[in-house]
Amino acid sequence: MNYFRLYVLLNKPLYGNLYRINMHLCSALLLFVSLHVHGQNQLTGYEYWFDSNFAERTTATIDPASVAELNLNVSPPNLSLGWHVYNIRCVDDSGRFSSVISQAFLYGGNHNLIDAVQYWFDDAYELATTTEISSQLNYDWNSLVDASSLTNGLHRLHVRYREGGGIWSGVTSAFIQKHGSSSSVVNEIKGYRYWLDDAVDDATLIELSESDNPYELVESIDMRPIPHGLHVTHYQFQDLAGLWSVVLSDTIMKEPFPIAQFAASQTQICPGDSIHFFDMSLDADSVFWTFGDGHSSAEINPSHIYDLPGSYSVSLTAADSASGLDSTLVRSSYITVWGEAHAAFMVDVNQGDAMFLNSSSQASTYFWSFGDDSGSVESEPLHTYLADGTYSVMLVASNLCGSDTMFANVTIVDVGILQHSALGGVTIFPNPFQDALHINVNNEIGSELSMQLYDANGREVATLMNQRAVAAEFTLEWMDATLPVGLYVLKIRSDDHLACYRVVKM
Repeated sequence: MNYFRLYVLLNKPLYGNLYRINMHLCSALLLFVSLHVHGQNQLTGYEYWFDSNFAERTTATIDPASVAELNLNVSPPNLSLGWHVYNIRCVDDSGRFSSVISQAFLYGGNHNLIDAVQYWFDDAYELATTTEISSQLNYDWNSLVDASSLTNGLHRLHVRYREGGGIWSGVTSAFIQKHGSSSSVVNEIKGYRYWLDDAVDDATLIELSESDNPYELVESIDMRPIPHGLHVTHYQFQDLAGLWSVVLSDTIMKEPFPIAQFAASQTQICPGDSIHFFDMSLDADSVFWTFGDGHSSAEINPSHIYDLPGSYSVSLTAADSASGLDSTLVRSSYITVWGEAHAAFMVDVNQGDAMFLNSSSQASTYFWSFGDDSGSVESEPLHTYLADGTYSVMLVASNLCGSDTMFANVTIVDVGILQHSALGGVTIFPNPFQDALHINVNNEIGSELSMQLYDANGREVATLMNQRAVAAEFTLEWMDATLPVGLYVLKIRSDDHLACYRVVKM
């Protein structure tokens, strides 16, 4: 039984000095039983007996159904006057019986007709109100009771009935909330929560879209992730004041329903390494593993060694021998076995821009050194060189089993940096820069100098200097925190010469 269905009907109280009571009283053995099963099973019958007399139980069949409501008029087999226990259980189409439902009752022989109803509040039994009625086998008590003497707050109402023989039944009790005659509060159910066994901290909370009272709850609970066996379900309801009702509990039997689940100690290894697999399946007493390399195992928590590099899918079939049910979980490309890493690349150069094309194999991480004191960990980086020359580029390709290194020379020409002896020496540092750019000029002739900065589209973004140099050698510090990151061209002009330099803002 992988699902169960629970029906609850709560009555709506009246607030003020009147409280409505709806109750069905029955002194004879007219039994009203509602049996429910939902899922792959069908109810096919039931059996009942009295007290401990299981050997003389009565067995009956019904038309197969997922829900059966039984209204039984039972003739007890020579019961003595007094208290007895009635027991009933149902059977499904697979021959499995439900848990036993038991109910105590008072048997009065030929005098078991109801002739009076009595109620009182809290511990005030001496103020009990008794209502005489005409003798009858069944009595539906639907009455407004006077609660004017009660203080506002929580109280307990007690009800019992009397048989013609003068024997009183057991007491039925319920909590009520008194709000007072002037209160405008209309209390309703706004939500409920439910949980299994003792897992109240993991209770599922449901908020109703609209509060209601009475509220009929029909809840289907997915029992597949719950281990098979006997469990107790608990329900509790919340009103508009935020108060919770008493807990309603019921016992259910969860039939086996295997669900395959597993984990591995690691999913990336080197050839020859061992992996430990852990069975986490539910409701299974046998398992069967396939490891994707032609090997398998029936152990619960096996270990397996992969000898060759590759990507492997792992499957687990979990089965329950009693029911014949099973479940299979397949994790595609779950295990990666790394081979020997091999580093390889090509480069495409356009003036100072070099695009590195990575053709490495069996690698998961990369490290590049471009030969100009800069590097990258990208798979295929784009790098800009700031000066002509031949650079030694290194690529290290790695995986968890090792690494491989490749070197290659990259020649850069026509970067566009022009040097003119009339300007003397020009040094720009740092390049690339972040906060400040330092420009050192050895201006031997002391001519008029101007310095402008242009973006990659040729637009002037800043004038750094426009005056006659006052010294043969000087250093200019230029800062602009608003300058966007990117590639720029610095142009330095003297009276009749021009020099261009690429600079990078990081």
